[in-house]
Amino acid sequence: MAFLSLLDDRAKPKGSRDPLGFELVWTHYGRQVIGNLTTVTSSLDNFAVALLGFKWANELCEHLPDGERQAKLRETFLRFEQLTGYLRYLANDEKLMGITRIAKRMKDSSTSVSLGMHADQTILSDQASYGMWSLYSSAMRDTGLVYGEERSLTQLGEQIAERMEPMLDKPVLIDLLRKSGDLETSELEKHAKPFLAVIQNKSTQSSLVGLLMGGKEQNLVQQELWRLTREMRISGELSYGVADFIHNIGNKTKNSQLKSRLIEIEQIERLLVAINNRLQAIRPATKQ
Repeated sequence: MAFLSLLDDRAKPKGSRDPLGFELVWTHYGRQVIGNLTTVTSSLDNFAVALLGFKWANELCEHLPDGERQAKLRETFLRFEQLTGYLRYLANDEKLMGITRIAKRMKDSSTSVSLGMHADQTILSDQASYGMWSLYSSAMRDTGLVYGEERSLTQLGEQIAERMEPMLDKPVLIDLLRKSGDLETSELEKHAKPFLAVIQNKSTQSSLVGLLMGGKEQNLVQQELWRLTREMRISGELSYGVADFIHNIGNKTKNSQLKSRLIEIEQIERLLVAINNRLQAIRPATKQ
């Protein structure tokens, strides 16, 4: 089987942490139940930031001709991700993407930072691939918050973003986003806590949870799973073991597709655990 492989050292620069390829197997079965979310799209704060960033980037680039718009839109979003990364760090948010580089720069030069596409400005080794531009856009498209390669906001996405904007000093933040020189830390600090409060607003996050967990409008399997999960949580029946959870859902649902797909997940879970345990047992003997 293709996923039975040891760690390839050449994959290390890419950050591979799945040497046995289990994630590929999980993805196949998991997608049949939850079609929009992934193992990396786990932060509601990041969804809120990305939604606002896609909105502002599209607004700032809408006047550009088609040939220039896509590249400039991506650059604008990446600068937005950098700017908001510094704001979140200054507000003591330690769960943001790129915190290692952000923290180092803030310690090396505590008075100013700059935004841009140079290696000493980007906050990830390949920010376009490993940041929100790539990792969060697919989940947002599949949820119906954005559409197209330019990540334009849908009506649903606009409704949530427009709820966040009045709580921010948008003109000043746009000026900071577009500034070519250094940004003074003292200026960023004025907007740090207000920005964090906006992306962590309970109403905003509640709206995002409902949309993200419900998935696509036509995904009745995911909607049924989300409905039953909420009911089980309210009633105190929610269990965190895979087998118990699937058993409880199976007893409550009338959706045959949901029931059969969850049974498949339980079976593949047992298989992967058995394979992993077996390989752990024989690995010392094959080690060179």
